[in-house]
Amino acid sequence: MLTLIAVLTLPLAAQAQAAYRWVGQDGKVHYSDQPPPPSETRDVQQKKLRGSTVETSGPSYSTQQAMRKFPLTLYTSDNCKENCQIARDFLNRRGVSFSEKVLRTPEDVVAFKQATRLEELVVP
Repeated sequence: MLTLIAVLTLPLAAQAQAAYRWVGQDGKVHYSDQPPPPSETRDVQQKKLRGSTVETSGPSYSTQQAMRKFPLTLYTSDNCKENCQIARDFLNRRGVSFSEKVLRTPEDVVAFKQATRLEELVVP
């Protein structure tokens, strides 16, 4: 039982890391994961750091910029089931935000055709 507790608390001890900040004799501020030398003990501060990971599970910076500048619209129809779901799942897995427009009326189809004409695209 004691071994199990030791194994379970090991990751917690590994994450809590000390960082030190002190002002040296020359007046410069120093940062280190090691305690300062005994001769330089002016204004020493010890901080406990909890983890040092950077969140990278979201979209990359370039993807975020593309989504902001060029919002994505997924055009679907009522009879599109499997392929449209594959497209939705793909975009969701990639973390791409999108709006969905279902083409239900002939007017929707005309608007879709007008919106996707290459000669009408405006490039910023």
